[in-house]
Amino acid sequence: MKICVTGANGFIGSLLCQRLIQHRHVVHALIRKTSDHTLLQPLQHTKKLKLFYGDIRDAASILKAMKGCSIVFHIAARASDWGTWKQFKEINIDGTRRVFECALQCNVQRIIYTSTVAVYGCPNTINGTEDMPQIKRPAQKYIVTKRAAELLVHEFIKRGADIVTLRPSAVFGPNDRTFFLRLCVALEKGKYGSINGGRQLFAPIYSENLIDAYIAAMKKKNLTTRVYHLSNAGIITWKEFNQYTADLLGVPMPKISVAAPVAMTAAVLLELIWKCVGAKEPPLLTRYRILMTQHDFHLDTSRAYKELGWKPRISTKEGIRRSVQWYTTIKKEQRDFIKKFGG
Repeated sequence: MKICVTGANGFIGSLLCQRLIQHRHVVHALIRKTSDHTLLQPLQHTKKLKLFYGDIRDAASILKAMKGCSIVFHIAARASDWGTWKQFKEINIDGTRRVFECALQCNVQRIIYTSTVAVYGCPNTINGTEDMPQIKRPAQKYIVTKRAAELLVHEFIKRGADIVTLRPSAVFGPNDRTFFLRLCVALEKGKYGSINGGRQLFAPIYSENLIDAYIAAMKKKNLTTRVYHLSNAGIITWKEFNQYTADLLGVPMPKISVAAPVAMTAAVLLELIWKCVGAKEPPLLTRYRILMTQHDFHLDTSRAYKELGWKPRISTKEGIRRSVQWYTTIKKEQRDFIKKFGG
């Protein structure tokens, strides 16, 4: 089967490409020519990976990549807590609409769309379901634009598209440069600080478990609800996750802890300063990061269990162990790379 993957060069996209090729599918990887292709390099020896240089802001390049494909995994997104409204809108909303339009034109059988649990607006919840209320967060560009993209899902389903929406929680694993690598660097340098002592429940998902869910969503027929939470099984707090990581790294867990209101005030001030100087990278603290960590956030994933037949194979602790092993390996082999992240 031919399968198109947007955002194929990223942490999640590249891992999905690897799994699809292992399952003997031909992957049409839509990537920007100027983006970092490092994570796809181990796959470029195989004829089952076809690179299509383009952009989800360009319909012609999308159509070229989707030609002859039965399935589309739409992963490409601006997943950040920093940037302009224009930058978020043109990728997360306009780009998603373009991908869906092209999929209809190409008669794709199914689209698996990667959303996020951030659409709920970071509520205080334990065992939250896919139908729980969404808190309005008008200043949070990522949340607003990903919610808007989910409205497009409903629109295109009415137009005849077969779309499955996956809402993964915080993804971590080997090759994760967004969260886990930065966490390891901060822990080793003793610069990591917790919010409210890290007592809040956390909903992580190990990357391989997420890929299992992608494969299940691709294969399962006659789905009813089509929106699914994805997170690892079990209960874990931020403090426990970070402590286990620190133990495996062989470093003491930093004792810095800040009350959420104090951290939020600091984040607001830092964001104002960063905007005034035109910084392209976010400050150490942002409002989004505080929102995501200040409350308990644990998800009910029973719908994915029942309808997709998916269950996480790899425990959170085992996922952390594998991720730390990856980090220690690249730390030895790629010192200059680690320095980019403050290491």
